[in-house]
Amino acid sequence: MDLRSRVNFGLRTDGIIENYTANGHVVGQREYMKYVKNFEEFREFIANVTNAAKHGIGVNKATYDITINRNVIISDEDDRVRFPSITFPDKPMSVILATNDKLLYAADIEDLLKQKWPSFVLKDKQFLDSRPIYLESFDGYDVTYRPLTQNGVINDIVIDTNLNQIWPVATGKPPIALVELLNKTTEKVR
Repeated sequence: MDLRSRVNFGLRTDGIIENYTANGHVVGQREYMKYVKNFEEFREFIANVTNAAKHGIGVNKATYDITINRNVIISDEDDRVRFPSITFPDKPMSVILATNDKLLYAADIEDLLKQKWPSFVLKDKQFLDSRPIYLESFDGYDVTYRPLTQNGVINDIVIDTNLNQIWPVATGKPPIALVELLNKTTEKVR
């Protein structure tokens, strides 16, 4: 038995897409998923998400929650018939990408979405919060958003397109937890 290990990182985020069908115009969520092997490939993923958000067929919602799952795959290199392997997932981490390189506030939503949807009007403007937000979804009429949080249960970290942390504290460099996770590219097998 010749056990070997390899590590990959599963990245997942949701985007807002527009489709024109025979029944009309549809707006909805679409999941983007990719596997990368290291920090540089993660940087390429961020560049692609940013480019798609700004110039793609969808709506740039300015904030994208990216879930990062570290997977350790153990395989038996001696068995060339069945190629058995097993995957051990690590605890996931998530960061919020700000495609405009700054924090988003509820007061910014209407101007942001009017770029693609000129008739969009944000309802309940009197309840706008002054805290930065994560814009979760948009269905063509309604938006769902929540304030950024650091409460022990939800610990949002916001990064810009250069991977620098801009919330909860602007550090001018990538979050330490993200760098440590993406640098764990090997795993010992016993």
